Amino acid sequence: AVTLTTEATPTSDVGEYVITGTSTSTNYTVAVKDGTLTISKANIVFSEEDILTITGTYGQKVNEMQVTGPATSKNGAAGTWSLDLDAIEDTVEEIVLPVEIPEEYKEFRVKFTPVDDKNYNVYPNTSAETPQEPVFATTVVLPKEVTVRADDKTKVYGEENPELTYTFDKSVLVQPDTEDALGITLKTEATKESGGRTGGYPITGTSDSVNYAVTVLPGTLTITQAEATITIAEGQDSYVKSYGGADFKLEGITTNSNGGFVY
Repeated sequence: AVTLTTEATPTSDVGEYVITGTSTSTNYTVAVKDGTLTISKANIVFSEEDILTITGTYGQKVNEMQVTGPATSKNGAAGTWSLDLDAIEDTVEEIVLPVEIPEEYKEFRVKFTPVDDKNYNVYPNTSAETPQEPVFATTVVLPKEVTVRADDKTKVYGEENPELTYTFDKSVLVQPDTEDALGITLKTEATKESGGRTGGYPITGTSDSVNYAVTVLPGTLTITQAEATITIAEGQDSYVKSYGGADFKLEGITTNSNGGFVY
């Protein structure tokens, strides 16, 4: 009987290993010529149910987005996912996608690069004798976070409200967007018509932007007292009353920048 052996094991690295043999025959002098066991790279295997996603924030280019998926294959290969840039046109790589993604950019080809690239092929191995099918991931674009602060304002009691404004770092805008893209509406409960009294009133804001997640920090509208001037009515700037005589009534007009009233 001839016994063949090799140093290669199921976990041996890719390479060539000698196959040797020995014989226990008593009737034959057996010479076993060495052979070679060649171990080639293994193809990586994933489940069809695995979820692959390309995620980015509004403002990032396609080639800056991150691919997420299982960190280990079904046959034990650890590695990382990335866009298959060889399958994406250069012009597309530089595109900035909106949150509402156009149909033609809702998927991109991706690949899995094994940490142990000595023993595993990149997945999918489209150049194998039996090529693996290209793999696609779903694109997701998240709104870009922006914080603005409502500016503090001051007005005199009875006046119209001043224009409400806000301040923010304009460098956060994605070109060529303007601040209109933030979709901000500011409001306060204090109005001339509502008769807001002196004091402080919050200025708050909301946003209907799709591409920006806007946080509006509140400001304060402060209403200050109005100045009033009292003028004695014409012809009543001098009065004489006898002791025990009837009382008389003083009349005048209070005026300020908002009008006047008689007292």
